[in-house]
Amino acid sequence: PLLGLEALRRHRPAACGHSHGSAKDAAGCDQCASEAASHSHSATEARTLRAGGPVRRPALEAWLSRLVSDGDRWHRLYRIKGALRLVESDSVPGDDPGWAVIQGVHSEVHVEPWPEGAVPPAESAGSGFVVLIGRGISDAELAGLQEGLSACEADS
Repeated sequence: PLLGLEALRRHRPAACGHSHGSAKDAAGCDQCASEAASHSHSATEARTLRAGGPVRRPALEAWLSRLVSDGDRWHRLYRIKGALRLVESDSVPGDDPGWAVIQGVHSEVHVEPWPEGAVPPAESAGSGFVVLIGRGISDAELAGLQEGLSACEADS
C-alpha cells in the first residue's frame, strides 16, 4: 500500500536540501515557505486512458514502471488511479480477467487486487481505465501513453 503524503514528505528531501518531518516544520523554513506560497494547482488536469480489452499484468507493470521513471514525466505526474481487467499472462489459456486497482503517487505506483466485497466498475467501463493527474500532459503525449497501454492488452 502507498504511504500517505506526509510520509512521502518525511522521506524525500525538500527543495531546500533537507527533510521536513511535517508541513509545520516546512513552514519554519524560509525557502520552503516561499516555494509553498508560489505553488499553484491551476494547471493540474486529469487525463484518462481506456483499455480496449483485458490487460496482461507483466506488460502493465513494465509500462507503469517506464511511465513513472521517465525523468521529465514523473515530476509532472502527481497521481495515477485506475481500474483495469487483468490477466496474469498470455500463457494461461482461458484465464478469466479479474479487476485490479492501480494507484500511484509520483514515481511510486502499485497494482493491487480488487478489494474483496467491493463492487467492480459497471459494464460501461469496458475493460477499465487509467487516470493520470498532473500538469503539462499534451495531447500528443497522451496519445503515446494510450498506445503504450493498448500494447499491454492480452489480444495485442
